[in-house]
Amino acid sequence: MLDDQRFNNLMSNSACMFILQLANFIVPFYVYNTISNIIGLEYLGQYFYFIAYVYFIVTVCDFGLTITSLSKFSRVKFKSHYLSSVFCIKVALFLLSLLSLPLFWFVAEFSKISILFVVLSIFFQSLNPVWYFQSKERNGIIVVSGVVGRLLNFFVIFLFYEEIKTIEFFLFAYTLGVIIPFVVNLFFLEIDAKWPLRVDLRYIKSLMRLSLKTFKSRMALTAYTSFNTFLIGALLGMQYVSIYGMAEKIYQAGQGVVTPVSQVLFPFISNKPDSKLFIKTVFIFMLIFIVGCLIIMTNTRFILEFLFNEIDDKAITLTRIYLFVSIINAFSVFMGFPAFALFRDLITPNATVLYGACIYALLLPFSILFFGYDLNIFVMIILIVEVSVLLMRVRKFNNMRKMAIENNVFF
Repeated sequence: MLDDQRFNNLMSNSACMFILQLANFIVPFYVYNTISNIIGLEYLGQYFYFIAYVYFIVTVCDFGLTITSLSKFSRVKFKSHYLSSVFCIKVALFLLSLLSLPLFWFVAEFSKISILFVVLSIFFQSLNPVWYFQSKERNGIIVVSGVVGRLLNFFVIFLFYEEIKTIEFFLFAYTLGVIIPFVVNLFFLEIDAKWPLRVDLRYIKSLMRLSLKTFKSRMALTAYTSFNTFLIGALLGMQYVSIYGMAEKIYQAGQGVVTPVSQVLFPFISNKPDSKLFIKTVFIFMLIFIVGCLIIMTNTRFILEFLFNEIDDKAITLTRIYLFVSIINAFSVFMGFPAFALFRDLITPNATVLYGACIYALLLPFSILFFGYDLNIFVMIILIVEVSVLLMRVRKFNNMRKMAIENNVFF
């Protein structure tokens, strides 16, 4: 009875997060379609480049604190100094990240006002305390704030895009859509936590030591998933970024489907290791996910034309490869932090991502040397990396499972 109740709670929280991810799917693709139709593919490439850069810097500012916080808050009593320390670390890293802006400006050739939107987007996404509500298993607040932000982004573009046909307008709408969730979540955080704005250097040092390994793995993951966009933009231009980005956004939409379940499952397993709950959740989800990917594979051209208006044949091939990568990645995500939470182990998922980054760093220069700047090669490298990471995680998981069975721990 208790197991069924936990599974129902898990599904309820996952459903809440799916609502948010649905908004995160519909609104961005509406924006991509509008940019492609109104101002052209080159500006769509600029928009993709903007998103990739913001995501990369937000990961830097996070410093692995989101994963660490989910694990820590699932096991210990909340302390107000912890919350203040998280914000202090993120603000400091945000200020340091501004040093990278000249390089971004040079490659993407954005206007000064666009750079302002980049800075604001990074700041408010970095400090958004989503992790706090996830750790408390209160995902309703996250959903409300996130959906409101996305809807604001949508309506601003829907109402004014015909009058303001510039890339700066679309960046402004995106920035507005991330400011609102920050304000809403901060409001509820103040009510719930009532934390004093005091800084304790001991907590800051402790948090940074605790999060360092997770930070390295998150940076490694972000590097081999985002660096392709930066490299294509620098070497081939924004037109090719738009072609590559069409396929990548389908892949990222798949990741967006996986994320709600994995984010909810991780604190559930951390609270109380339950192998049956884990296996049941992963089996049901992966079955649905694979069927969905196969349907998209058979209708790739229609879906891309519907989403982006103007497409290139290269984007169709890239998308089909990326859909296969999505299936591998989905299973790998579950075999990461949720799976190893069964053993209270955060080290192994981090180590496997670093392993994947090393493979990416070795394959990339050799592939470019022998095959040139073929977009298919960039995606094939990601496929090889994802398969390698998954195989290592499965092997490590089986070893730990056997040890647990021998020691009569669980399973």
